[in-house]
Amino acid sequence: MNRYPTYPRTDSQYLTKGMQATAASLILWLRDNMPFGKGCAGEPDIDRVTDDSKVTDHHAIIPTVEIARTDLSELPSRERDVLTLLAVRLLCATTQANRFETVTAMLDCQGYTFTARGKTILQSGWKEVERIHRMSIRQSETEHRENEDAALPVLKEGQTFETVSASLREWKTSPPKHYTEDLYCKW
Repeated sequence: MNRYPTYPRTDSQYLTKGMQATAASLILWLRDNMPFGKGCAGEPDIDRVTDDSKVTDHHAIIPTVEIARTDLSELPSRERDVLTLLAVRLLCATTQANRFETVTAMLDCQGYTFTARGKTILQSGWKEVERIHRMSIRQSETEHRENEDAALPVLKEGQTFETVSASLREWKTSPPKHYTEDLYCKW
């Protein structure tokens, strides 16, 4: 595996200025040839990950250009997974920012105040790369959506809603089960 990622024993998170051209060509190759690369938009921001003063003993761990000359399906699965994660993180670090608008709505109804929160994605940025990668490792869309806030419709201050339907439901919950030896043996 040592020929696919760069030197694996470093805590540095930055690249040197001298690596900008190599990193740029690698990023463009990843965008064109990896499924999660399709989530990238705009020019890669290599300056965001380039800082000579923050490089310790060695620059950050990234894939080498050998990735372009290799059939990844022939690599052992663990090696391929590590290499893929390095590629995803490099693309996430150099693609556009994830921008969103957070909305909190306070709604009054017959003396009760209800709060609704949501967000509107303005620019997916690196989150799109991450989403495509997660989908490729078979994480279900619903599982991914659980971590996202719901989008609210467009609201205006002082807006009133004439017909609103509401219902009251009662549910019973139970505490989580105690840990037993049986739970530990299933893995």
